[in-house]
Amino acid sequence: MTKRKSQKAEHRNRQQPEPRIADNRTGLGDRYYLSALAAAWILFYHRILLGQASFWEDLVRQEFPHRLFVRESLLNLRFPHWNPFVFGGMPFFSALHTGVMYPFNLIMSFIPAGHETYWYFLQVMIILHLLFAGICMYYFCRSRHISRGSSFIGALGYMLCGFFITQVIHSLMLYIIAWLPLIMMLLEQALRRRRFTLAIAGGLILGLTIFAGHPQITFYEFLFLGAFTIYVWFDKQDRQWRDFAIPLVLFTIAVGLSLVQILPTVELSEQSGRIGWTFLEASEGSLSFRQLLTFLVPKIFGAWTGARTGSAARIPPFWLKDSPNSGYYTYWETCFYTGIAVLILGFLYLRLIKKSRFAQFFALWCGLSLAVALGNHFFVYRLLFDFVPGFGTFRIPARILFTWNLLLPVAAATTLDKINDPTLSKDYRRPILIAAAACTTFGLLIGLGLMQTFWPELTNSRLASFAAKQGWLLSLNAGLVLLVFGLYYGNRLPSRFLRPAVAGILALDLLVFGWGQHMINDQGAPQHFRENHQIARSLKDESQDEQFRANMRQFILEPDVVINRKGGLMILKKNQGAIDRVELIEGYNPLQLYRRLPPLKSDNFQALLDLLNVKYYVDPGFRPGNPAQQNPLRLNPTYMPRARFFYRATVLESDSAVKKRMLEGSFDHRRELLLSEKPSITLPPPGDDASPPSNHVEILSYEPNRIEIEAQTQENGLLWLSEIWYPAWKAYINGESTKIHRADYSFRAIEIPAGKHRVEFVYRSKYFRLGALLSLLTLTAAVGGLVWCKMKSPKSSPPHSNSHKHN
Repeated sequence: MTKRKSQKAEHRNRQQPEPRIADNRTGLGDRYYLSALAAAWILFYHRILLGQASFWEDLVRQEFPHRLFVRESLLNLRFPHWNPFVFGGMPFFSALHTGVMYPFNLIMSFIPAGHETYWYFLQVMIILHLLFAGICMYYFCRSRHISRGSSFIGALGYMLCGFFITQVIHSLMLYIIAWLPLIMMLLEQALRRRRFTLAIAGGLILGLTIFAGHPQITFYEFLFLGAFTIYVWFDKQDRQWRDFAIPLVLFTIAVGLSLVQILPTVELSEQSGRIGWTFLEASEGSLSFRQLLTFLVPKIFGAWTGARTGSAARIPPFWLKDSPNSGYYTYWETCFYTGIAVLILGFLYLRLIKKSRFAQFFALWCGLSLAVALGNHFFVYRLLFDFVPGFGTFRIPARILFTWNLLLPVAAATTLDKINDPTLSKDYRRPILIAAAACTTFGLLIGLGLMQTFWPELTNSRLASFAAKQGWLLSLNAGLVLLVFGLYYGNRLPSRFLRPAVAGILALDLLVFGWGQHMINDQGAPQHFRENHQIARSLKDESQDEQFRANMRQFILEPDVVINRKGGLMILKKNQGAIDRVELIEGYNPLQLYRRLPPLKSDNFQALLDLLNVKYYVDPGFRPGNPAQQNPLRLNPTYMPRARFFYRATVLESDSAVKKRMLEGSFDHRRELLLSEKPSITLPPPGDDASPPSNHVEILSYEPNRIEIEAQTQENGLLWLSEIWYPAWKAYINGESTKIHRADYSFRAIEIPAGKHRVEFVYRSKYFRLGALLSLLTLTAAVGGLVWCKMKSPKSSPPHSNSHKHN
């Protein structure tokens, strides 16, 4: 019986034409609104487009070196598996944030340009994603039958939202979220119209965004899309359980396509020092209750723009210290401003909560995501951290609020259409005028110094003065909203001018809020790395004759403390090794191998340098400003070669035992190796250390993914490499596979029988090979599915449509 009813409902749906999308009375087409969106984008980022300013922070010290390293690797027909130029060598592709296979990064990998031109193209590519985000949001709103004018306002509010503007220096997040409205549109239309082709397309796009390389944002995105799927299913009039096969196809394709990246990342995570966080560490970047005010007044607690000159440089640094490890960067990690007009109109949409399932989804998701964003300030995040996998893996829980920056513009655009509808307009008259008047009044109170009564930090006159100015700005923005809607409801403003007026207020609000954010007046990344280029060039030239590393950042040595901390004195910039091809034992990377440094205490600092093949290092005792010390760089005369033979080994029961022995300092790092597994060959009996068995080691070829060595020894021995141990590296002696031992906790060693041999170390990850195979199969199945659906669908019949009309 149920099946017959379902078939009848489906038959009725087929007879109905596609619902007509509401339009503005002006009759302007999509191209006019998209042109206006592009004009706002050009205005906002004209200094970047004209080469008059540059971005800073992670784009300079991480993204730029990464893109150059990938370009150099691929142009030399070498896949960027391993980066030997930072942290003594570490996986590159496996570190998800390198974004090697994200399509736009691949395009950047084949641009034949000098560093200055390449840097310009990189910045343009990043801000282009903001324009893509606006366009995707525009069409998502249109797919929900929102008028063109209101869709433009939703797109503008999304394109210039606080998350995008303040996180533009963290391109990985932008690359993912920019495409989210498009994925939501395909997912929703696939479910409502039961179109597997749309689900496959959505899965392919979602899978490609995973390659962008930000696991936390991807994790939150999947949670959000899962909740959105449930909403769409409940909102369908003819819903059936089998409809869940459609989103299942989308998510399966997305995950399957990205397995070539995900599986090597899993391999790396097992070797990373960032396996998990304590609750206090994971709570860094929590949104405090006081910060809820920033949805109205985004800079009331100060900001950080990166600017060194001009009005932006006079903004007080973000000063609120309500969360663990707060700093100036907390500003952009917890900024989700949407503009006063979008905020008011968006939350007014909740008036429909009894009638609209989207309003119910909007309210429920906003409440749950806010509970997560509050982090250690609310009990929910503690429960999720303890009992739900994934939440203990990341810091900065407030990042989940990027979903507010997406939902609020959609809700605001829908509300604006209802206000512009003569049959519904009166229902919103009092609420919107009251809300705008309340915000205006609140802004006036802040401007008059209300917050100084509650917050002792504002006894500082500079902070108080700046907070007051932000209050006046809120009063102005909300006052303009009040004025426009007051004129509209007073019949002084024709309905055809309502949307342009709201768009103008929103554009002014967001332009003032984000103007100059992260745009600084210098030449950017190329100039940044050019400052000490001569030192880097000298090290590179010297390394042509022998393999060695350099320590270019000062260690902080404390009595009886494990060597790990580094100070602020740096001879070369972070990640400069990848720019100038100099092998360093430091870098800048959120994922670091926990074996990157041998476990030694400060009194064994010399042994650490020796084992890491460090020829030059920054003197830990150097103090800037001391006239007796002019040059902090020192030569290490006892550094060990990159590869050598050992004939003595002490075998302990585990890696932990090896680590303990090294921390005790009771071993001779130049004469014996500490192993956690017994070698299968018999080493020669202990003899005179002054005359070890005759041997010869020569590095024939050294490439990031392959090392070739000629090794000759009179007796059985252990060939030790000052290379960080990692499971994806494989060793071959005369073409035959052999085991790589972990030696001295951090390094590689293999068993070499007496004689002359050719040895190869090759990066060959089984996780990568398996992931590549599964990704290829997924892509083949997806393309095949598209072809099959296209061939199966009748050419003459109209597209299937659900009869549902969006709220």
